[in-house]
Amino acid sequence: MQADEPLFLGVDIGTYGTKGCLVSYSGRIIATAYIETPLPTISGEYAEEWPDLWLNACLQTIKDILKLSKINPSDIGGISISGFAPACVFVDKQFVPVRPAIIWIDRRAVKETKSIKEKIGEKEIFEKTGNVIDPYFGFTKILWVKNNEPNIWGKVHKILTIQGYVVHKLTGINCIDHSSAGNIGGIYNIHKRSWDEGLMDELQIPRDFFPRED
Repeated sequence: MQADEPLFLGVDIGTYGTKGCLVSYSGRIIATAYIETPLPTISGEYAEEWPDLWLNACLQTIKDILKLSKINPSDIGGISISGFAPACVFVDKQFVPVRPAIIWIDRRAVKETKSIKEKIGEKEIFEKTGNVIDPYFGFTKILWVKNNEPNIWGKVHKILTIQGYVVHKLTGINCIDHSSAGNIGGIYNIHKRSWDEGLMDELQIPRDFFPRED
């Protein structure tokens, strides 16, 4: 089918399913698709899953939309991919995951949360990042891996979001949006709209693990 106006494709990766929508420039919905995904592996305070589960769901959603709409893929003027947060995907130099992604449901970083409160304090974290200190946030999950999985930590080259991982697989570009960076939590300065290298130094989280914020 030949489009009579520019088309845009949006895909949202959710915890339990991935949905996509193809719309025209005027806002007309052309086609939608949804792929249900299995529950992440949850055990006690742990909640994690290998990120290719969501990558494959995203790719299948796009394929289904193209099949349903019968449009020429070249008529798509832009693609946007969003995903649930926070979620930490730890990859090596080849951008291959070195462990399952730790997702927002995970609550294991209790000791890390307590240590940050004692070392830095909730006031400073809140004033700089707009967030509290809690196992929900990505930076506490990152510190849990650092403190409890040294062999894994030594292999980490970058830390990506779920959608960042998918975008890299599709384009080869390593990126992150400001909203997702904010959900990493206590190392992203909302006033400067950039990583807070001072807090990163205090927490010993390498700046090089993260892409630019735009």
